[in-house]
Amino acid sequence: MLSVAENESAQTSERIRSVFKTKLENKEIIAGKIPVGLKKENKKLIIDQDKKQVVLDAFKFYKETTSAYQTFKKLDLKYPELQLNYMRAYRILTNPLYIGIKQTRYGNIENFCPALIDKKLFETTQKLLQKNSRKPTSSNSEGFLFQGMLKCSECGYTLGCKFFSKNKETSRYYYLCKRHLLASKCNCSTNFNELRVEEKLLIEFKIQLQKYLQSYNYKEKKFQKVDLSKEISVLENKLIKLKDLYVRDLIRIEDYEKDYKEYISQLDLLNKKQENDKNNNVHNDNVETLKSILKQDFFKEYKYLSRQEKRRLWLSVIDYIVLDKDCNMTIFFI
Repeated sequence: MLSVAENESAQTSERIRSVFKTKLENKEIIAGKIPVGLKKENKKLIIDQDKKQVVLDAFKFYKETTSAYQTFKKLDLKYPELQLNYMRAYRILTNPLYIGIKQTRYGNIENFCPALIDKKLFETTQKLLQKNSRKPTSSNSEGFLFQGMLKCSECGYTLGCKFFSKNKETSRYYYLCKRHLLASKCNCSTNFNELRVEEKLLIEFKIQLQKYLQSYNYKEKKFQKVDLSKEISVLENKLIKLKDLYVRDLIRIEDYEKDYKEYISQLDLLNKKQENDKNNNVHNDNVETLKSILKQDFFKEYKYLSRQEKRRLWLSVIDYIVLDKDCNMTIFFI
């Protein structure tokens, strides 16, 4: 009796999961809070025209400040009725539903709801959020120019930030290897003065950018794009037919599992190749940006930029910089 009850419970659970999966595939809401800027209509998510500006402003403010904390402060000032907190503002910036993607245990569902934010802007924001995770304090409201961008050549860890100030005239920004400072597991004991790093970067940037673009042009000639959509479609149809054969009891479960694993493995491989191809297309856009910067002599205007503007500039073109103890740098471009 216990065995029968356990089997019945397992079947009920499987049926419930199947129902949930079907609802998600039909882009229906199952449960959970609906994020600001979206609303429920006929069991599906649509754009809330009354509150969509909150989301648009969040991404706009982050692009201007490159700071999640400053974005939260601006949103809270403009929309006090929402009673936002920092984490809620941060979730707005990271929620993939705003580009129409629903994350589930069965995988990501594309076009689950109308996109409220441009996909390229959303992806750029996620990259900046990863680099700029530290909240500014009252003693350092302007932030560090290269926070999250500098790595130690000895151990590969991202350098930490240290701020020193007795008054505005003697304010200094430093970067240091915290793996050395806190654990003594790295030989890099240098405190990198931000002014010195900036001066060195202005010298090295153009030289290393030219070398990078020459290398990229050489590789681009050898790169060939391949359309894998037909092969992916064929495998997906095979999976559907395989499931149909199993449901109709025309094949054994052993044969079903064997073929299923093989098709899924091939499908994952093709999807990875296609994703790499998409990444190369994004990379092409970044290269065009780098080329346009190289043509401009923007360093003449650089000294007139504010700290935030300088940071936005470097974040838009540089992925990270590796520094050794003598402040020699290797620049890795986006």
